[in-house]
Amino acid sequence: MSNLQLAIKIADIAKEADQSDTPLDVETASLQLLERHPEASQTEIEAALRETSDTVTG
Repeated sequence: MSNLQLAIKIADIAKEADQSDTPLDVETASLQLLERHPEASQTEIEAALRETSDTVTG
């Protein structure tokens, strides 16, 4: 998958967490995404999840 697909998935996860009023479990979500996107690093995914989550909830 491409970086664009990864970015879209990250945005979807953050939006879903925001809509369900459930705190986003960044570590679990990043590990799941890392399985599908081994070219990315867990640190990068976690940072993107946090940033996107802040944007969605902000």
